[in-house]
Amino acid sequence: MVKLPDDFVRREGVSFDMAHRIACFTLDLEPDLYSKDSHEILLDSDRFGQIEAFFARNQLKLTTFVVARMLETGLPVREKFSNIDTEFELHSYSHNAREPDTEEEILRAKEAYLNYFGRSPRGYRAPNGDISCAGLEVLHREGFLYDASVFPSWRPELGFNYRHLPTKPWIYAEFPRLVEIPFAVVPTIRIVVSFSFLKLFGLSFYRIMFSMFGLPEILVFDSHLHDFIPPESIRRLPRSDWRRSALMRNGNNTFYLLQGFIGFLRSKGFSFVSMNDLYRSLVGSKHDVPVIPVNGLRESAYQEQRVYI
Repeated sequence: MVKLPDDFVRREGVSFDMAHRIACFTLDLEPDLYSKDSHEILLDSDRFGQIEAFFARNQLKLTTFVVARMLETGLPVREKFSNIDTEFELHSYSHNAREPDTEEEILRAKEAYLNYFGRSPRGYRAPNGDISCAGLEVLHREGFLYDASVFPSWRPELGFNYRHLPTKPWIYAEFPRLVEIPFAVVPTIRIVVSFSFLKLFGLSFYRIMFSMFGLPEILVFDSHLHDFIPPESIRRLPRSDWRRSALMRNGNNTFYLLQGFIGFLRSKGFSFVSMNDLYRSLVGSKHDVPVIPVNGLRESAYQEQRVYI
């Protein structure tokens, strides 16, 4: 069991029972896909209002991993999410896929976050899930409580194969106060469970997969604003581009699809909590958390095949 800081326990408490199935809905808040500084959906009151209404209607807790540069450029991040039950953590400083977790990226992100929110961040998510041993060392040194970057799956388009890693949260042996909370996958076959993949494969596919291979006990579901409503940066891709086809699939059916998925999870006994709720319960209880060496990340990465998106 991890020793949780005493002041964190007193201040935050533990809000749910780990004996039940847990789902965390997360959002990566970043510039529009294939753009550097466009924030089309975030700044559109009507379209963002649809997302806001969805979360309110479903009474979902949300954990938003925000690119820290957005906090420095005057974007109305806090204002836009004021009517959504959300907590903010970090998604790097600049969302530079070639420097997802360098010391400079993490330190600049932490400083911008502290200046904006008045407290230090607790969680980190690297762009494209590209966390490294060196990045984890910086997170541990800087007092982060958890990382949420790892896909325990084979992602050839992102350049890693982590099918050997646990599908439940774990602790790094070298960094015992840092918990890794991985993205959700279908047990055994390890297909990623996220909004992008839900749009690509459809709800019926996941129902079948879960019926065959079972449900995870902890399901960290990832999303982006472009998953809800594709921005112009995606729509202007050539129709012959496979990325456009994949990202636009079910593009007019996103809210209905997501509603069905959330209803399915709730029918299977899942409770939706925040990532910080999950972290507190993991380290504040006797829940079994595996311990693995940090070089487990290095052993199966193959950087030469990485594709930057």
